[in-house]
Amino acid sequence: MERYRNLVQLLPTINAKTLKKLMSHLVAIASHSGKNLMPNYNLGAIWGPSLLTVDSMEASTYSQTSTESDVCRDLIDFYMFIFDVAEEELQKEAKISETLEKINKHDRGRQALKRSGDLRLWVYIDTKSSGNCVCVVAKPTMTAFEMTKQVLREKCMQPQDECDLTLHEAILGGALQRPIHYSELVLDVTLKWGNWGEDDRRDNYLLLKRNILYEEAIGHANQTFSVFGEAFYNDLKMKSFKKYMLSMSNARLTINKSEDVELASWPIEEVSWYLGSEAKRQPPHSLNVTFIHPRNEPVIRSKEKPHFGRTISFESRDFYIKWITAMLVAEFGKDLKPPTEKLVVLE
Repeated sequence: MERYRNLVQLLPTINAKTLKKLMSHLVAIASHSGKNLMPNYNLGAIWGPSLLTVDSMEASTYSQTSTESDVCRDLIDFYMFIFDVAEEELQKEAKISETLEKINKHDRGRQALKRSGDLRLWVYIDTKSSGNCVCVVAKPTMTAFEMTKQVLREKCMQPQDECDLTLHEAILGGALQRPIHYSELVLDVTLKWGNWGEDDRRDNYLLLKRNILYEEAIGHANQTFSVFGEAFYNDLKMKSFKKYMLSMSNARLTINKSEDVELASWPIEEVSWYLGSEAKRQPPHSLNVTFIHPRNEPVIRSKEKPHFGRTISFESRDFYIKWITAMLVAEFGKDLKPPTEKLVVLE
């Protein structure tokens, strides 16, 4: 912390005062995290890349944003020490914040509330290791489809009709990837990472690429259907994979010990699923689906539950594709692609 303090003192006066005022504001926001759901790690994930990324940085260094988030979180947590803030000054700021909150409550309803400002998010193309990425100014209402179009415009790209690119949520260093539905709000996708453990949110990013398996699954989604079959399953506690009978029917994912004995079952709308598996889990096959339940709750590992979510490992590629198709149809029906608009770069 002493190093942070010394570096802040080396800043030009106007820069140091601006940074101090911003951190004061973030400290105030974090103090109300029980109401606004914005603790220090969420604020760090949002503000770290914006504050500590400079225009002269090479594209290959954008992967350091997890470190930048940690630095921003430290500035919030140790605000008083780093910026030499006296207790009286902190109490004064708290009173100002309390007064502003009362004014906001009094004025609420008299005028429409303004949305928060835009944020910058990095989107990688094809792979993260390529270093090919785009910085996108993301509004709170930006959908995955709108972000895809923005990236294509920035890169002057125009995919063929049969090769449309899909925005993915890549987590755990890309070991797990989830094709994002075109209507999903991008900020909702990225902000949930803040509720995960530090190691699980450290190397997550957005990725724009083709997904052959996803495209093949969409090609089969011309009707509502159920799938049944055997696959290997590993839950939050199991040390190894075991073979079970699985089914995706009536919008429910079910694991059965036998034909008549159910092990577990989850509604698909309460599940968030990803293609892939953690390597340390050592799945028996290369075709895997990992899912977490419930989707909006924090992902927290423990000694008793060391794994990230639950994983299904498929021996049959045909069953794997049908399973993905069944999950897509159960969750979105036939609304899997934008109905009319094409991903075309505007002149």
